[in-house]
Amino acid sequence: MRLPSGRVMATELQGVRLVNISAPSGAEKRQEREGFFNIDLPYLMMAIPATMIVGGDFNCVLAKTDCTVHFSQSRALNELVRGFDLVDNWAADLVCSIYTLYTRQGQHAWTG
Repeated sequence: MRLPSGRVMATELQGVRLVNISAPSGAEKRQEREGFFNIDLPYLMMAIPATMIVGGDFNCVLAKTDCTVHFSQSRALNELVRGFDLVDNWAADLVCSIYTLYTRQGQHAWTG
């Protein structure tokens, strides 16, 4: 399964749906990214069975604590996570923050 934009691809492996996303990036594409999380991704996820793993490049974070600079939060992503009752398993048992992207400008992670 794939969205025409190519930003979401999904497959099923032994009863588990694997979803890979690539959300629009950059401040100038904020509206496009919000539409992606409001319309495109939910459309695909509604057809997905209860057991799924969603990963990829979200190009934003859920909370300010998930990055050290250039806080790019997505209200639509937060609503998607709540609406589909998703659980962020990245570094779930860690006491300190671990980031998934390191740049000269700072660190970023999706660790909702």
